[in-house]
Amino acid sequence: MQLHKSSLQGRLHSLNKASSRRAEFVQLIQTRRARASSRTKM
Repeated sequence: MQLHKSSLQGRLHSLNKASSRRAEFVQLIQTRRARASSRTKM
């Protein structure tokens, strides 16, 4: 039972890592888009 719990926590941790990485990627894309839009406005 303990082993199952630990494996489940590990899975959750890896999922959290992936989601945080995805959020960072999205933020990077948004900042790039904002820069591009400001450039076109000028």
